[in-house]
Amino acid sequence: MAGVRLHGKYMRDFTRLALNRSGVEITTCPWTRFPSFRLAGREIARFYSSRGLDLRLTRQVIVQGKPLFSADARIELRPSKSHWLRFNLRRSSDVAIALELFELALQANLADLLSDGEPHSR
Repeated sequence: MAGVRLHGKYMRDFTRLALNRSGVEITTCPWTRFPSFRLAGREIARFYSSRGLDLRLTRQVIVQGKPLFSADARIELRPSKSHWLRFNLRRSSDVAIALELFELALQANLADLLSDGEPHSR
């Protein structure tokens, strides 16, 4: 984690807990300079601000979860073909929800990587 700058309590709390997950590596996102989380070299989450987290859930998971995701004001869905959604942390209790989404991203991307060994289109 050397060299990765953590800004704010939510980012610090999330990062500390996310790094307890097996296989998760942290780097600095070249676009935001905030933490980026990787699984087997694939970026699966990144902070875009001290309270904003982008998560790569895969297209299949987003399609399946769209009714729930759309109902949550903290979640922003991207255009129809995206594998990513945005989660905005508004209070301390949102860190636990962000971790649940992160776990979902871990499982979805692990399954995706194992299915053919190659990342699917973004």
